[in-house]
Amino acid sequence: MSDMPPFLPTYIHMVGKSEIPTSFHYWCAISLIAASLGKRVHTDRGLGQIYPNLYTFLIAGSGVGKNAAIDIAYELIRPEPFKDTVNPNRVISFTGPGFIDMMGERMKNMKADVEDAQLAKPIYILTPELGQSLGEATQARPTIKSMTEWYSGADYPMVDIKRTVGKTVLKGHCINWLAGTTEEWLMESISQTAMKGGFLPRIVPVMEHKNYANRIAKPVIPANAEELKHYLKQWLYVFTWLGNDDLSRGPAKAKHIQLTQEANEINEDWYQNRPEPDHDDLQAVWTRQYDLTQKLGMIFSIADPAEWHFNDPDNWWYGVSPQMGIDFEYSMLIREHHIAKAQEVSNIVMRNAPRLLELLTSNINSTNTEAALVFIKKHQRVSRSMLAKYMARRVNKLQLDSIIDSLVDQHQIKVFKSTGSGEVGKAQTKRPTTYYSYVGGTKLPTWYGTGGQS
Repeated sequence: MSDMPPFLPTYIHMVGKSEIPTSFHYWCAISLIAASLGKRVHTDRGLGQIYPNLYTFLIAGSGVGKNAAIDIAYELIRPEPFKDTVNPNRVISFTGPGFIDMMGERMKNMKADVEDAQLAKPIYILTPELGQSLGEATQARPTIKSMTEWYSGADYPMVDIKRTVGKTVLKGHCINWLAGTTEEWLMESISQTAMKGGFLPRIVPVMEHKNYANRIAKPVIPANAEELKHYLKQWLYVFTWLGNDDLSRGPAKAKHIQLTQEANEINEDWYQNRPEPDHDDLQAVWTRQYDLTQKLGMIFSIADPAEWHFNDPDNWWYGVSPQMGIDFEYSMLIREHHIAKAQEVSNIVMRNAPRLLELLTSNINSTNTEAALVFIKKHQRVSRSMLAKYMARRVNKLQLDSIIDSLVDQHQIKVFKSTGSGEVGKAQTKRPTTYYSYVGGTKLPTWYGTGGQS
């Protein structure tokens, strides 16, 4: 049906012209398709299967349009037909156990085992304010660990036990996540360990800044916006039927989408000739980008009307389902232009990964420098050994030296060294000792605690 408007350009036209970055709308549309597909389709990667689910993060400063873009997407997927097949949840806060509760009911029988596993509900979580939803890194750590583990959607039973309310045994889980956040809240909510431990390679980081050259006081919405919304909703509804060979809408076996021979050749050539990552911490990002291209290849194929056939092309979008007598067929093929586009788009968005790594490193350095300064400021003068003991769990010797050099350059502290027999201030010494004295401000009150030694 090549004469039908493609999903992604239609979505971009539907949202009109505004100051919201087009990339935010584009990735919201991709996220909607991924959520509507769930685990109904997959492609193979040797030892495992790749599903089209995505963790899409819109990252920008306040007022750039993250929330608005997510709200537009949510309005398309929230109607009743999508309640069970997509299960969209726009949440204020969530935890790993709460997440499991949304995917299945707890069993009072604490002896329930793997053979009793329920088929997990698909879930599409939308968090326009990531910091509000997750809280600070310490609070969010268990949730991020769970989300990292659940990303692949591998078919293994997962068990969650609460003594007071029962046991949940689930299988077949599929999670899509659309989040909005500032750079600051992202770093505040997700720890360095979690990011480097596998979460960063699993997210699609869509980063934008305020574009002052694009000034539109009042968004311009196309006159046929409501008609376009209906068209897009019907497409999403069609996607939720993929994999169902009967009319029961029960659990469906995922359909295998294959790459054509030409697409396979493009895929292999791209993989073999990709440049190596510039930093060891980006190795996992480099590896996972291959999976992202396969996910996007499936999405671009499914969003292409040329890959579909309807028995009633003039009226299909007024109510599509086999139950209504309107049959449809999808090619189940990823062609060369789909995979080439997937590679191009993944290359663009994953250029943001080094920026996130830089932010992470900068945030860690800043936090450690501030911790050292507050400790010295509290005590006014500390020995090298005293400061090293306080900072031991944060930094190594070379990193501590760098922090000291930075504080000296900022004229926050001065370094004094004893000779071993003289005196520094009022401190008598028996061997050479290095001291750091605060010179950048007034003394903190005695009740100001930093968790260090007094």
